[in-house]
Amino acid sequence: MEPDYTVPKRSSILDAMSLKYSNHRDQIVTLIENSTAVSFTRHIWTSVRMEAYMAVTCHFITQEWELSNFVLETKVMEVNHTGVNIAEQLGEVADAFAIPNYKRVAVVHDNASNMKLCKETLKKDPEKWGNVQWVYCSGHTLQLCINTALKQDRIRRTVSAARNLVGHFRKSAKATAALKDKQKQQNVVAHKLINDVATRWNSTCEMLDRLVEQRWPVTAVLSDPSITKKADRTLDLEMNYSLSGVQFYCDSHFQFEKKTLRDVVSEVPSTTIEPWHK
Repeated sequence: MEPDYTVPKRSSILDAMSLKYSNHRDQIVTLIENSTAVSFTRHIWTSVRMEAYMAVTCHFITQEWELSNFVLETKVMEVNHTGVNIAEQLGEVADAFAIPNYKRVAVVHDNASNMKLCKETLKKDPEKWGNVQWVYCSGHTLQLCINTALKQDRIRRTVSAARNLVGHFRKSAKATAALKDKQKQQNVVAHKLINDVATRWNSTCEMLDRLVEQRWPVTAVLSDPSITKKADRTLDLEMNYSLSGVQFYCDSHFQFEKKTLRDVVSEVPSTTIEPWHK
C-alpha cells in the first residue's frame, strides 16, 4: 500500500456515495420525464446471508430512440413474498420516481401465483395502473416447457445420475484433487465439473456436456480404490449407464440455443405438456 495515501473516513465515503446516487437519480428522473412510456420488471432473490431482496427495473426508449433500462431500487424484502406485498413495493418505487399513470404501460412477470395476485391487486388502483399490460416473461415460460421435457423418464434418470456424480466431487476435496491429477495425466483440459441450477435449463446442458468432456478422468478417479470408497463406486456404474444418453442429448436435444421454442416443444409428446398458465 502507498504509505503516503490517506484512507478517507467512513463519513466521507458515505457522503461521496450519497452524492453519486443523488446525481444519477436526478439523471434517471429526467430521462423518464422525457420518455413517453415505461415498462417494469422485478426480481426477487436471496443472498448468501439468507436475506431476501427485490429489485425493480424500468425500461423505456429515449428521445434519441435508444433503449434504456435502469434499476430503480434494490431493497431488502423483510415481509413475505405475497402478491399484495410485491404490489405495494412496486407501487412505492413507481411513485418515488414520479412515473405518471399514462406512462406505466407494462409489467413483465413470471407465472408464479404471487405475481398473479400482484396483478389483481394493482388492477384495483386504476388511477395509477389502469393502462398497464401484464406480459408473461418469455424466458420463464420457455423454462416451464423445458422442465416438462426434462421430466421424461430417460432424461430424468440421466440428469439425476449426473447430479449425484457432480455432487460427489463437490463434497470431496480428495476426489477433486485427484480429478486434477487425472486430467493432467490424460492430457484433458482442466475444467471443473458443473452443477446445474433448477431455474436455468441451459445449465443442465452445460453440466452434461462437461461430464462428457471429463468422462475418462472422472472414471479413473471413481475406479481408484485409494481415492473412492467402495460405497461410492456405484457412481461409476451410474455414470457409464447414463453417459451414452448424456452424449446423445448434448449432441441433439440439449442444444436448445440452436432451436426455436416450437422445435423444442414439438419433440415433447403432447400428452406430457401441461398448460403453462396454471
